[in-house]
Amino acid sequence: MTTIAYDTLAALTPTDTVEATLYTVGTGKQIVAQLTVALETTTSQSYRVGVLKNGAGSVVYRAYDVTLGEQVIPDTYLIVMGEGDQLKVTSGSANNVSFTLEGAEVS
Repeated sequence: MTTIAYDTLAALTPTDTVEATLYTVGTGKQIVAQLTVALETTTSQSYRVGVLKNGAGSVVYRAYDVTLGEQVIPDTYLIVMGEGDQLKVTSGSANNVSFTLEGAEVS
């Protein structure tokens, strides 16, 4: 039987500018989710979003050094990942960009 759980899967405001793992899909699970990238300052900031398939190899980027400007509407991405995949995020400046992953985890 398939189980679907809807929730905020992860949230992070990086405290430095190194790549961080926002979410790792668990064993026997998949996710379909929306990633929201929001600015937490009045100064434009850059960010990166990518997926590491099965936790190995090279990150496949969905967004690379994208500038999030002084806007009201945050950037959003549809994220679909399978078992073992990792969602990687990087902020161009510490404490200024937040990442929130909301959606369904299917098992």
